[in-house]
Amino acid sequence: MTNDGREYGIHAGRVAAGLVVLALGALMLLDQHDVLGDRTMQFFPGTVLIILGAVRLLSGDSARHRGRGGSGSFWLMFIGAWMIASASHVMGLTYRDSWPILIVGAGVLIVLRELLGRNDDGQRPEDSPGVPQR
Repeated sequence: MTNDGREYGIHAGRVAAGLVVLALGALMLLDQHDVLGDRTMQFFPGTVLIILGAVRLLSGDSARHRGRGGSGSFWLMFIGAWMIASASHVMGLTYRDSWPILIVGAGVLIVLRELLGRNDDGQRPEDSPGVPQR
């Protein structure tokens, strides 16, 4: 059996993630050989992270992992949005001066995960039956 309880089948989220990574590698290779324009790759890495986070969130893959309720998916999308904002210099931001935003985002995510980290039955994931206690 696989981690998600299925005995067989293809995991759509992993296939989508693999295709995105494959496309990223191919585009980076083309960019290195000046096949593409100068600004083509500017937003692609951030967009890929947003897509990976959305696929993971929509496929239910992130909710299965340790009951975190999709926090990893939101983290991927947050980093992707930060990368796009830094690359396009929104409000004068650059990668060099906007990195503290990632620390703020990590803090917000930790607090929200703790405050909202409950199952449908109101229990914390670690308090659910069948989960070993620390």
